[in-house]
Amino acid sequence: MEIVMDNLKTLGFNDGTLSQKSFEVRNVKLFEKIIYFLISAIDSQRIETWPVLSRKDELPFRKEVIEFFKDLDQPSMSAFDVSTLLPNPSGFKCHWFLLTFTKFVLETLIQRSQPQWQKVPLVDLGKTDAIMEKKLMVLAQFHESQILSNFAFYDEEIKKSNSFYQQLMKEHKHLLKERDLANRNSATEGRNVQGAKCSRAKSKGEMSKGRNVQGAKCPRGEMRRGEMSKGRNAKGRNVL
Repeated sequence: MEIVMDNLKTLGFNDGTLSQKSFEVRNVKLFEKIIYFLISAIDSQRIETWPVLSRKDELPFRKEVIEFFKDLDQPSMSAFDVSTLLPNPSGFKCHWFLLTFTKFVLETLIQRSQPQWQKVPLVDLGKTDAIMEKKLMVLAQFHESQILSNFAFYDEEIKKSNSFYQQLMKEHKHLLKERDLANRNSATEGRNVQGAKCSRAKSKGEMSKGRNVQGAKCPRGEMRRGEMSKGRNAKGRNVL
């Protein structure tokens, strides 16, 4: 997006809302401004439906833009479906489109500023060769700088993507560790609770068993003492 911003600035586009993050999300209003500016730089009379002030103005404007690109018949622009970009300008496709279109507008204006490049007199072969050589040299330098800039841009984007992916994987691993730790803690608490229940149940069982044993012993002792007392009383009556 940085190259797009540089190209637009070179062409004279000034908008305080334009930034490197402008089209990370859908931004229809800014995209419409840029499209109108770029088309007008090539053909100032082409778009008659500007400005777009309301929703009902969007459709006529989009129709004119689509017709412009159909009539343009430019191979570098034929790969883009402008009809889908106009309602949803965001992401990589939007960046690539703006990069390609701003480059095309710059090339067109450079060629127009040098009319001798468009119509070279065929009678003067020496002059023709000199002009062609100059033209090729300038174009080669221009394309070389653009290619290098593009490589730098995509290299930076790849680095950002790799960094984001690595950060995402770190967060994923961290979440997995937290989940495993939570599961282990939950399992440990479950075992502790179950052990405590078993211990309480065992203690209650032993206490109940002790009471039963004691209760069973007591009646037998009392019975024996009662029988002995009865025996003594009976013996005492016999003596009398």
